[in-house]
Amino acid sequence: MKKMKKTLASLILLCGIIVLSQPAKAQEEPKGSPDKQISKLTPDERATKRAAIFKEKLGLDDKQMAAMKSLLLDREKSSDKLRDQLKKERDDFESQTKKILTPDQFEKLKDLQDDRKERRQDIKKGTPPPTPDGRK
Repeated sequence: MKKMKKTLASLILLCGIIVLSQPAKAQEEPKGSPDKQISKLTPDERATKRAAIFKEKLGLDDKQMAAMKSLLLDREKSSDKLRDQLKKERDDFESQTKKILTPDQFEKLKDLQDDRKERRQDIKKGTPPPTPDGRK
């Protein structure tokens, strides 16, 4: 039980770090899922892309641009490691959960997780969450 709590606490902490490490993209029209677009790029490509945005928005000179790109590259590599670790922990948690629950219970758990994911997406879009009685 303690190990599970520790694992969940680690997952929550990692999620928070990943979420907070991503720059805000206000007023941009997404072309597909932004997470999927960025995840297809290498850490170097992501760092270069973000450094170019900083150069444009902040008026960086070449020296600042090089230093910023280096810093961003380190951050991107670190973020990739965290994402990989988080994915491994999620997979481990799921495999342990499958051992504990019946197939029917596991499907219900997946449904609950999907509902929760949808509510988070609705909140991001500005849609209020449903009331306790199920009405929106």
